[in-house]
Amino acid sequence: MPGIHLTRNKDDDLNKPLSALGERTMKITGRKGSVCVLIVTAMSLAGAVPLRAQNYVRDSEPKLLSYDELVQLSLPQQLSPELAEKLRVITTTPFINNEAYVVGAKPRPLEVAGLGPSLRVAFWNIERGLQLDYIQLFLKDKDAFMAKVEEERKKAKASGKSIRDMDLEKIPREIEILAAADVWILNEVDWGVKRTGYREIVRELGKTLNMNWAYGVEFLEIDPKQLGTEAFDDGEDKETQERLREEFRVDKDRLRALHGNAVLSRYPIRSVRIVPFTVGYDWFKESKVRPMEKGKRQASKLIGEDLMREVRRGQRMTLYVDLDIPQAPGQRVTIAATHLENRTRPKTRRKQLEQLLKQLRDVPNPVVIAGDMNTSGGDATPTSIENMLYKRYGDLDFWTTKGIQLTGVGMIYTGAKAVRNLAGFEYRVDPTSANVPGVSPNLERGFFNNLEKFRFADGKAIDFRGVETRTTNGTAGTLADSNQRQSLGFTPTYAPELVWGKVRVARFRLDWIFVKSNTKEPRDTKGSYAFAPHFPRTLIDLNNCPPEPISDHSPITVDLPFGEPTALGTSPADRLTSLRGCYDTRLSNTRTRPLKPRQAMSVPSRGVERWKDCRNSTTRWPSSSI
Repeated sequence: MPGIHLTRNKDDDLNKPLSALGERTMKITGRKGSVCVLIVTAMSLAGAVPLRAQNYVRDSEPKLLSYDELVQLSLPQQLSPELAEKLRVITTTPFINNEAYVVGAKPRPLEVAGLGPSLRVAFWNIERGLQLDYIQLFLKDKDAFMAKVEEERKKAKASGKSIRDMDLEKIPREIEILAAADVWILNEVDWGVKRTGYREIVRELGKTLNMNWAYGVEFLEIDPKQLGTEAFDDGEDKETQERLREEFRVDKDRLRALHGNAVLSRYPIRSVRIVPFTVGYDWFKESKVRPMEKGKRQASKLIGEDLMREVRRGQRMTLYVDLDIPQAPGQRVTIAATHLENRTRPKTRRKQLEQLLKQLRDVPNPVVIAGDMNTSGGDATPTSIENMLYKRYGDLDFWTTKGIQLTGVGMIYTGAKAVRNLAGFEYRVDPTSANVPGVSPNLERGFFNNLEKFRFADGKAIDFRGVETRTTNGTAGTLADSNQRQSLGFTPTYAPELVWGKVRVARFRLDWIFVKSNTKEPRDTKGSYAFAPHFPRTLIDLNNCPPEPISDHSPITVDLPFGEPTALGTSPADRLTSLRGCYDTRLSNTRTRPLKPRQAMSVPSRGVERWKDCRNSTTRWPSSSI
């Protein structure tokens, strides 16, 4: 199958937005000739709001590395100049695909009750895409997904497995909320990795959602065990050796070993760039960490120690994506998709944030920053041994049964940060709270202080407002308009107890959406609310309804009105009734579905009458979204 690549001049800056490089021709390799796609769009809420003619990249990707080159990257030796350059290119050149837009998918604004035409943004750390089939199923067939979940929960319960209690009637509504998002921002996205079946996760999701997409490589997963180059020869019996070799055997022709961030959008992508951080954790140094006194250690311990190693080439980075959105101020929105380092202290994450903000300072249009910020308060986030191995190598059934027994990994993992000293992990769901050393330490407070103090070149700020009538649950406080709060702190997005079953260790708010809106003061409740964050959600029930969660992080969403909202209720109860009753419609010629009463969340008693008036309204869905 021919690949399509965007040509650049040899002196082009790979970190520069594509739109700034001038017009380029897309060459289709394997065929003669070239293709150049010229697209002119005109769309608006009422009347045409034309965009400039724009050459959108139809399908572009950097040159991928061969299996032999990946093996060379895994070796603790100096790279050849040629291979070093290939590594630089693949970690600084984005994949870009506007195929959905080119073939005719036309975005339509989402109509949100109380806000009017809006942009909905979703963020999700999808844990490599290990459960991509689940995600595709609920997007394509909500009823089939619910039937599958109910059946699997029954089987798990019958087998004696502990499953989480939840209201399954909430799930269809959460699916609708997520499926209606105009922009999906994703962390931990695999491309050609064995643990996810060598699938190109973002390309498949783009087809399922009928969206344009951009992808940036953060790491190349080149641990010798993931490449299948390291033998199991530490004294295991032959049967155990063969079982482990089979588990780590790879398809050399399909292996690409890429892992990174992605942005999917109903709107066309104008330009993309990748900017790696210059501070963080050196993931490749783990290739140099070898067990000491190997001959004196038990074989099972040695195998486990090697398994817990995670060798990578690359660095944490931010994927900057400019979207052409005619209803937005300046007809453009910039997305900054990032994933800050977990294996470092909060001080280093603050430095990464500073580098990210520096790249955005001169952006005049609206900005959305989203990602797993790893605001855990330390240099690791807790997880189980089984889940960590599952994330690295796939095959959950193997690692929760024979894998642990065969490798003896549990015997040596007591020294790892993620399991050591469990009692020391705090319940940290409000990293914006005050830092009181010795009483209530919060080492992440500086991160949020820096974010709030930051100003763009035009004087605008990140929106820190939290007004109860602009949330889904009537909460108020710092960032409540953009990130869902609860009675104490924020609704957690990462809960290790979901992995450890009955062991309740901690809950964290690691995932965030931050918005540059039309205000110069972060907390100015009397200022403009056009393109300001509203109605944030954390979709915990959807993520955690199967016996094993879809991801170790829950998805989050926020709504951004294109104009000044004028129809919000005067009280939280009014707001909840309007929101949960007749929620949203898509301004397009699409099929409609009745909004079933069971799909709505519970509402305050004084809102029941208004809910009855709304219950026969419809939710419109674009045919392109499901």
